Amino acid sequence: MMFLERLYAWPSPLAVATVCFGLLNAASASAAAASASAKPTSSAYLISSSSHQRSPLPHRSLPLSSMRASPCPSAVCMTASTATLLQEALSEALTQALGHTADVELVSGGGGGGGGASVGIIVDKSTGTKYFYKSAGSGASAQMLEAEYKGVKDMADTKTIKVPDPICYGTFGNGGSRSFVIFEQLNMGRSGGGENARRMGTNLANMHRSLSPNAKFGWHMDNTIGATPQPNQWCDTWVDFWDEHRLGHMLRLANIIDSDKERKLRAKVKDILSKHTCQPSLVHGDLWTGNAGYLSDGTPVIFDPATYYGDREVDIAMSQLFGRLSGEFYKAYDEAWPLPPGHQTRKEVYNLYHLLNHYVLFGGGYMFSSMQSIDRIINMKV
Repeated sequence: MMFLERLYAWPSPLAVATVCFGLLNAASASAAAASASAKPTSSAYLISSSSHQRSPLPHRSLPLSSMRASPCPSAVCMTASTATLLQEALSEALTQALGHTADVELVSGGGGGGGGASVGIIVDKSTGTKYFYKSAGSGASAQMLEAEYKGVKDMADTKTIKVPDPICYGTFGNGGSRSFVIFEQLNMGRSGGGENARRMGTNLANMHRSLSPNAKFGWHMDNTIGATPQPNQWCDTWVDFWDEHRLGHMLRLANIIDSDKERKLRAKVKDILSKHTCQPSLVHGDLWTGNAGYLSDGTPVIFDPATYYGDREVDIAMSQLFGRLSGEFYKAYDEAWPLPPGHQTRKEVYNLYHLLNHYVLFGGGYMFSSMQSIDRIINMKV
């Protein structure tokens, strides 16, 4: 497929603009002003949220309650006219991306997906090929689509581990009022053990060997972790990046401890991480078990990232927070690139970020889990 590295502005009322580089897994925040939208389900491209789900604990009333998902958020549910515009926009986009005249039909879609996007399946009637799409609003929503697109593309460019193949993304509607992304339909299987799990471990270790182009920690743009804004400003040291743009950022959103306890926690985390040397590896950033799987032929695949350059241990830690991947995965990863001493201690530090994020998104019992983790970290002997 030819990648077209420029914006196409179509001379039609659709105002379709497509940028065909690779794939975006479009998980975006539809409540742009609040930088928040829906709960971070596993969009998983073609894995349904019912097959892999981080179940929210009982809700509380939150200032950020707009982040929570509804069966079909009003910001993303499509009217018939919007669906028609979308169908025409996707046809034009596929035509430009694939080099033949595409005739798109919406097979399913219009419901809420990860991060507040409307998701579904389309078929190009000219070839019979099915694709997966996401559609969201403009502004911050479109920017989040772009950010995740570029994150998936960065992973794809390493040629180490399978991610969904890229097609294109763009905007449509009056003045580009809505955004979309198209990518391949994955035929998912359930072969998650043995040699396939070992391949996933080895491939992930190989991806982690892809280092930041400027030797710094962060990324070239902000993105989201689930539906939560995730800042990625470049930092010279991992300690500073984690303190300001991960732990400090999430503590400000959660607002569950007083200033004295926050000072103690951040000081202890700095102490722990200052004793650790790591490279700025390309990481998935949200690698819980629902964001990893296998194609029908056993090929391991990862999706729905919150990409940045950081300590590779964040991915291994997250893969053990909501369940665990196969034991063969961890064995193969360690054979390819052994984790350094102290990684079990750092796992607690890294996973606190995700527990706090779940509290921000879902409330309920995640506050208790977060507080327990905070106390364990403060009381660690290092």
